Amino acid sequence: VSEIIDFGKWLMLASGFFAIASKADQAIFGALMPIEAFGLLSIAAIWIQTGRQLISTILNKVAMPMFAEQLRTDPHSMAQVYGKVRLAVDALAL
Repeated sequence: VSEIIDFGKWLMLASGFFAIASKADQAIFGALMPIEAFGLLSIAAIWIQTGRQLISTILNKVAMPMFAEQLRTDPHSMAQVYGKVRLAVDALAL
């Protein structure tokens, strides 16, 4: 039991450190930038995160099942299918 508590302690510490570090840029920019510029930066960050989530959802719901089916039916053409999907994702990410 003490091993589990010890592991949990380090897990909580690492999670807390990551949470603080992930917001450190906002704290620094918030202190150094005018409020209007910081507001625009925050809106841009939200848009970027939304785009990342959209691409991630598309990959998880469409591309990964498509890759699995391709591997089951014709594994030799997997590189070609992957190349097409990658090109489409890269174009979407721009």
